[in-house]
Order: sequence, then C-alpha cells, then structure tokens
Amino acid sequence: MKQTGAYQLNQWELTDRIRMEDFNSDNTKVDAALAALRDGKAEASSLNALSGRVDAKAEQSALNALSSRVDAKAEQAALNNLENWVNSKDHYVKLVDMSLTEAASSVNVPLTGIDWNAWQKVVIHSVLNHSGYCRIRCNDDSGCTCVNMLSRTSDGGYVAVPQEGEPRVTCELICSRRSDLRVRAEVYTETGRFYTNFSSLTFAGLSYMNYLSYTMDPFGVGSHFEVWGVR
Repeated sequence: MKQTGAYQLNQWELTDRIRMEDFNSDNTKVDAALAALRDGKAEASSLNALSGRVDAKAEQSALNALSSRVDAKAEQAALNNLENWVNSKDHYVKLVDMSLTEAASSVNVPLTGIDWNAWQKVVIHSVLNHSGYCRIRCNDDSGCTCVNMLSRTSDGGYVAVPQEGEPRVTCELICSRRSDLRVRAEVYTETGRFYTNFSSLTFAGLSYMNYLSYTMDPFGVGSHFEVWGVR
C-alpha cells in the first residue's frame, strides 16, 4: 500500500486489502497534526496578547513620563506667573511683628536685614497704648527737618505726632526700591499727616525707627508694631 510523503497516510489501490486499523492509524495522525496546529495558533494568540499588554504598559509608561514632564512645566509656569504677579502688584509682606511685654518710654522697631531694593515702600503700623505726643526718629538721628503737612510748621529732630487719644500711627518709608536714597518718612494719624527728609541718612544705613514718648507716660504693655514690605 502506498503512503503520503509528509504524514504517511494510506493511499489505497484496487488491489489493496481494506483494514480498519489502516483507517484508525490515518485518523490518529490527522488528529495529532490538527492538535499541533491548534496549539500553535493558541500560543501565537497568547504571545500576541502578551505583546499587546507589554506594548500598552510601555506606552502608558511613556505617557506617564510625558505627563509628568508636562505637569512639571505647567507647575513651573504657574509658579513663574505667580512670582511675576507678586513682583508686579502692590503686594504686602510682613517683615516684623512685635509687642511690648513691659512698659517703655522708648521703643526701637528693628529694620536691619531689610532689602530696601526689593520694596517700593516699607510701612510700620503701630498701636500705641499711650496718649499725648509721640516722637518718631530714624536711628535716633536729629539731623532732619520734619514738616506738619497741615500747618507747615517744622520740628527739627523728630516727628512729633499729636495722638489726642488715637493710638494708631502709620509710618511709611518711601524707598522706591533704592537703598541709596535719602530716608523719606511719611507719618499718618487721624489728626494729621507728616513727612521728614534726612539730610545724609540713606536707607542702607537705616537700622531702626525709634518711637519716643513725648510725655512722662510710657508706651503701655501690649503696644504693637508691625513692619510690612510693599512690592
């Protein structure tokens, strides 16, 4: 009996004897070949699916990395925009915050360490537990001319502020982002506005503002001072 070349399947001729085992043998070979083909396709399908998952993870990883870079750039851009906004606006930053724990007739509000080139002006807000007049001086310097903007009278050496029961005093130091400018101060209360120019003192040499009671009564406990930088 002749057989095929690849799988040796039986090829009957008229003179061959037909037997059951020949058919069974052929069927077994065909079944094995089909099973091998099926398994090969299944493995290929599994491999393709696995490859797809790997590719997807790789793409997701690349997407996450790209997203992180985009987020980082976006955050940096937002930070830059915020910084630009802060630098361009009339923005207040607190520099000093102090209160008296003991009564005192003379108080120095510290201004050392301030970068005068960073601020348009530096503002001192004070609430003084005190009545009557208050003198305000820079570094205890008396070489200045102080003018009452209401009466145009001068008071050399200090700003004499008539509080008349109003404890709030605001002192503005107009530095215009220039540490080399002469110190110019404007003082406000409900009773008046005052300003002073110092003949030689520059902001670079300004260490503190001195608040001095004009009467025998000291500034009381709890008198409060805040220093703010204004962009």
